[in-house]
Amino acid sequence: MNQVTVLRVVVASPGDVQAERDTLSSVAEELNRTVARAHDLRLEVVRWETDAYPGFHVDGPQGLIDPILRIEDSDIFIGIFWKRFGTPVRGAQSGTEHEFRRAYEAWQEQSSPHIMFYFSQKPFTPTSVEDTEQWGRVLRFQQEFPSEGLWWRYNNELEFERFVREHLIMFLLEKVKEENESEEEAEDGDEEDDDEGRGSIHEDDATLEGGLHIPYPCELEEGDKINLDLRSDEPLDVMILDEEDYQSWLQTGQVDSYYGHYENREQLHAFFTAPEDGEYLVIVCNLSRAEADMQVNISHAN
Repeated sequence: MNQVTVLRVVVASPGDVQAERDTLSSVAEELNRTVARAHDLRLEVVRWETDAYPGFHVDGPQGLIDPILRIEDSDIFIGIFWKRFGTPVRGAQSGTEHEFRRAYEAWQEQSSPHIMFYFSQKPFTPTSVEDTEQWGRVLRFQQEFPSEGLWWRYNNELEFERFVREHLIMFLLEKVKEENESEEEAEDGDEEDDDEGRGSIHEDDATLEGGLHIPYPCELEEGDKINLDLRSDEPLDVMILDEEDYQSWLQTGQVDSYYGHYENREQLHAFFTAPEDGEYLVIVCNLSRAEADMQVNISHAN
C-alpha cells in the first residue's frame, strides 16, 4: 500500500459564512474519495469549531486556537468573508484577519501555505451602525489585499461549492505534477536504460459514487502509447483530455473535442497515442446515481 500524503487545509472566517465552512469540509471528503485518493493524497480540513477545545489563555481564545490550527505548517489556507469582519483579538481587528496575517507571513518566508481567499457577493442591507462598520472593514480588507494575491468572488453557497471544488482539484493536480517532475529529474540523474519505468502509470481499485469523477494525469511525450483497462459493476464514461480542456470541462461541463471518449462501459480496453508532448488526463466518470466498484489500470504500451 502506498504512503498517503496528508495536506492540511486551514479555514478562517467569521460565523456568518458557516454554510460555506460546512460545504468546504464536505467537498474535501468528496475529493478524498476521488481525486486525492487516486494520487495517494488526503485533504485534512482544520477548523477551530471542530478541533479546538474550551480553556483559558492570556492572549484570549485566539491563543488557544493558534497552536491547534498551526497555520505555518498548513498546505492550504482558505479565508472567507461576507458581511462580518469578526471580533477583535490581540493585534488584529478580528480572528480571521489575525489568521490571514499569519498565513501571509508564512507564505512570504517559505512559499507556503497556498492562500485562497473568497468574498461573498450575496445581497445584504445593513440595519445598524455595527453592521455598517463590520461590512466596511470587509471592504477595506479587500481593497488592501496584498498585491501578490488573487482573491475570488462568489454569489451564493452553490457557486462557492463549485469554485472551491475546482480550485482544490487544480491544486491537487499541480501537486501531483510537481511530484512527478521531481521523480523524473531523479530518474534522469541515474542514467538508467530507456525501458526503466515503462510499466504501470496508475493502478486503482476504488469505489466511485454517483455523479463524481476521478482524473488520472499522464505526462507523455509525443508518440507515447498508453493502454487503458477498466472493469466496473456499473457503466462508466471514460474521457481523455488535455489539461486545458479539463479545466474548461470543470467550469462548463462541456468540451469541444476529445482525444478519446468511451461511453457507458462496464469493461474497456483501449489504446491512446499522445499527439505531442504534454499532460493528458484520463477522466473516469460515474454519471449514474448508483455507486460503482471499479478497477482501473493505465500503463505504458510497447
